[in-house]
Amino acid sequence: MQDGSKTCSRNDFARVYIEKDLLGDAVTERIVSRLPHAKIIAVSHYKDVFARSRQQYDVQKANRCLILARNTGRLIYDGAPMCQDFDMENFSYTNSVMNCIYDCDYCFLKGVYDTPNIVVFVNFEDYRLACEEKLKQGPLYLCISYDTDLMALNGLTGLCDKWTDYAKDREGLTVEIRTKSSPRDFVSSEHIIYAFTLSPDEVIEKYEKYTPGLNARLEGVNRAIDAGANVRLCFDPIMRIENFESVYKTFIGRVASAVDLNKVRDMSVGPFRISADYIKRMRKNGPMSEVAWYPYENEGGVLGYGKERAEDMTRFVTEELCRYSGREKIFIWN
Repeated sequence: MQDGSKTCSRNDFARVYIEKDLLGDAVTERIVSRLPHAKIIAVSHYKDVFARSRQQYDVQKANRCLILARNTGRLIYDGAPMCQDFDMENFSYTNSVMNCIYDCDYCFLKGVYDTPNIVVFVNFEDYRLACEEKLKQGPLYLCISYDTDLMALNGLTGLCDKWTDYAKDREGLTVEIRTKSSPRDFVSSEHIIYAFTLSPDEVIEKYEKYTPGLNARLEGVNRAIDAGANVRLCFDPIMRIENFESVYKTFIGRVASAVDLNKVRDMSVGPFRISADYIKRMRKNGPMSEVAWYPYENEGGVLGYGKERAEDMTRFVTEELCRYSGREKIFIWN
């Protein structure tokens, strides 16, 4: 079973690449101070390392690097159609970190990047200013943990704290922080939603490498509820595994016995799906991956288990959840 307390540690990165103009920067120095054994290497631009050609994903995965950079490009994007928008207008996301400390087989990031190396953009103030500009158009629903698990990296980067400090009192802004980690500290604010991805242990063991186990995640959920935080439970992605109905029935019963679902803000349900544009790179980066090489059906550029099977899976999980909670709390991806 995975270490229930697993987050980013000082031993996770042997090398840290830093853009030259960030050497000596206070935020950069704070991060580097938490990696006392890492070799520091100056570079002109983060893409010189992150986006170089002919990278070997599996080789790098065993000894990945951290890259500290300044994001001078676009900072806020319109929400992706592959994600649930929870009926929110101005649904957007931002990427103050690219790539994730975890190694989930089904992660779409393996179809986006040719490297498991992680980029941390240290210029948070620019992100805040971009939010202020976006808020001039009206209320903003912002996912800040879309291209990473920001909570799992918070001990190293402090970025999750920066976002919650900014968002907690900012009228018009709602921030969603999605995680598979088991945090201990939360902010109680109507402007912040902690979204926990929950999976059966069978799925965690098989597909969600190095993540905390289910018990640890449920402990995190209860700590968030006890702190008065807004909590979302994400039963997404649902994976098609052996003994699917038995596994998910037991799993949902376990969640319901551990968590008072009446105290949860809402829940999301959705089967695994991925953009057809990503699958070629996923297969290149994971030549032995069962998830990458599954014979999916392509429906409008989205690969999945097929409409009928996906609907059956979603219906089963939704009906099981409705045994313990009201249907009005459940959002379904379709």
